[in-house]
Amino acid sequence: SEKEVWSIIEKYRVRVHPAYYLGFGRVSCKFCIFGSRDQLSSAFAISPDQGLRIAGYEDQFGVTMKRKERLVDFIASGTPYPMDSAIVSLATSDEYTESIFTDNWVLPSGAFGESCGPV
Repeated sequence: SEKEVWSIIEKYRVRVHPAYYLGFGRVSCKFCIFGSRDQLSSAFAISPDQGLRIAGYEDQFGVTMKRKERLVDFIASGTPYPMDSAIVSLATSDEYTESIFTDNWVLPSGAFGESCGPV
């Protein structure tokens, strides 16, 4: 179960992907087609240029990512997660420099959060 997974991660003091500390309940593509309004609004807050590029593809191809709604409208209707800029920098960096283990383990805000996608 998800509870058991987080218990094992805590037991071994593993620092999980920074996206979980930003509030994401799963780590997949940043602009996952299965993302909720709040998830994609959060992704846009982190990487607006990438979001606008995808929105441009929708216009170019005449097909929307979310079927019945343009991505920019979908994003605008969501609420971004509260995010720490240092963790945003770590999550979007090309290089991970933090230790994999931590003595100050904290359950990430994304634990038990939205996990939109195929089940």
